[in-house]
Amino acid sequence: MIGIVYFRTDANDIIATGHVMRCLTLAAALVKKGQKVFFVVSDRQSEELIRNAGYDIYTLGTDWKIWDISVEKDFFRQHAANDDILVVDSYSVTGEYIEAMTGFVKTAVFDDIFAEYYPADIIINYNLYYGMFDYNKRYFREHCGNTKLLLGGAYVPLREQFKEQAVSRWKTDIEKKRPVELLLICGGGDIFNTMGHVLENAMALDRTVFGQIRWHVVCGAYNPHYSDIKKISDSNSNVIIHKNVSNMAKLMSECDVCVSAASTVLYECCAMQLPTVFYCVADNQQYDAECFGRDEMMLYCGDFTKEPELTASSIIHNLKKVIGSNERYRYMVRTCNDMVDKNGADNIADELINIIGDWNGFT
Repeated sequence: MIGIVYFRTDANDIIATGHVMRCLTLAAALVKKGQKVFFVVSDRQSEELIRNAGYDIYTLGTDWKIWDISVEKDFFRQHAANDDILVVDSYSVTGEYIEAMTGFVKTAVFDDIFAEYYPADIIINYNLYYGMFDYNKRYFREHCGNTKLLLGGAYVPLREQFKEQAVSRWKTDIEKKRPVELLLICGGGDIFNTMGHVLENAMALDRTVFGQIRWHVVCGAYNPHYSDIKKISDSNSNVIIHKNVSNMAKLMSECDVCVSAASTVLYECCAMQLPTVFYCVADNQQYDAECFGRDEMMLYCGDFTKEPELTASSIIHNLKKVIGSNERYRYMVRTCNDMVDKNGADNIADELINIIGDWNGFT
């Protein structure tokens, strides 16, 4: 066994909750294996989700956008031991930061965007688009390091609930099913009010289709537009708001189709065989657009940050295509199935536990 696994991450109304949520998932897998975990965050805005999950946490009182390496180095120098591991999940991380932590702890980095070289012990990129980047060149041919690469669908950190929730949609008659149960979700922040735009466009463009759907709207912890969505819900009985959802897998299993921003949610939809219409709210999500939109496994509708009205209209157009055709619906169910390993969090946890062991066999 190793010592403590430290998680360095943040969440707020700008970056939403995705980084913290996958760290919480990995933490739960580690605790089940008998490991101690501890969270370190920049400021108090990141604390609530972690405290509610029951984990110990230390708040540095620093800027989440630009990490103060000297402050962080002092913390880990005082608290960490050589058999501890630091798991970093933030777009604020730099190669300089990881290098500064070397000597105090072993390091693992979630690397979604291949931005730079991190001198870490483990690099994790579970995204289906990881093959667009030459990890072998960066970590072996250029640096000849002992970095272990955990790449692809075997390492998607899905919560335990997605392993436990059984679902089968193979015989769904979506053409006749009314109302259609639809999950509308955009992570923890939704600073562009994409969900409000989707609802408003559905009402404006096709009131009949809007009425055929029961809209299950998930408002995350940092959603600044809750009051706008609440007004729509108060005026339309088929718009139901869900806050503080503890079992997303169960909610997904009860829905027929999903409209979501590109994020880890797309992998959860795959696990639940849930046909999905999706859009982007950040430049780096274009990689998801290319992979999940390929062969119309999911239907990509555009970038809300660049063309909000066109994207919202495209969502309604593509949604009508999904709920209007059994053939298309079942194709999307079939292609989503088996795209990810539901044991991904356990697979990462096992690699972390073995980090002190033999580093000769690279992935």
